Amino acid sequence: KITLPRHELKDLLQGANRVLPRSATLPILKAVRFTAKAGRLTATVTDLEQALSYRFEAAPTGDAVFVVDSKHLAPLAKGKDDDPVVFEVLPDHRLGITNTVGGHGILTRVDLMDATEWPADPCEVKTQSVDPLFLTHLRSAARFASTDESRHVLNSVFLDHAVKAGMT
Repeated sequence: KITLPRHELKDLLQGANRVLPRSATLPILKAVRFTAKAGRLTATVTDLEQALSYRFEAAPTGDAVFVVDSKHLAPLAKGKDDDPVVFEVLPDHRLGITNTVGGHGILTRVDLMDATEWPADPCEVKTQSVDPLFLTHLRSAARFASTDESRHVLNSVFLDHAVKAGMT
């Protein structure tokens, strides 16, 4: 069982709507994957080009992974921010969603999607701080980039971080 305050679900959905495709040939891309592990709950959405992970403040009591179609989550955003929304994975491969409305819990059962169909997680990219002077030079060099969204190459800056002879 996972209990969330509605305002956290609203925050997730607000960000997720920027990533979730309006139409998808793969139904799994219209879904949200919830992962409860080691006392942390995260929700992930992806369109295969970008991904969003949202970490909830709520601490789940057990470990679980489930994938639910986002269309079942959208109606849960309506209501008082502090009202709880409860998710419970049921034995029949369904998800029980208890939505609190006017102080009363309304239980809805929805089909879960197959979590094995979820795309592989993007690899973690290691980052490090750079010299502020570098950022100043990068900003001045990038002024030439096109603002035309249809010209992807001219809309970008390629950085080659390889060390070349005589350069560091």
